[in-house]
Amino acid sequence: MWIAGNVHGGEKSGADAALKTLYELAAGLSCDVVKRNDNLVTVILPTQNPDGR
Repeated sequence: MWIAGNVHGGEKSGADAALKTLYELAAGLSCDVVKRNDNLVTVILPTQNPDGR
């Protein structure tokens, strides 16, 4: 799975959202997270827009 985060309008920063997602996938112990981690390779690319933050 490829996750790319970027800043868009008044939304939360893509980098912050990507870090939150990374935390949830790494620390989550629910059956859904464990199943996802067992069956997928996840790449998270927190794209930073220097003038959007």
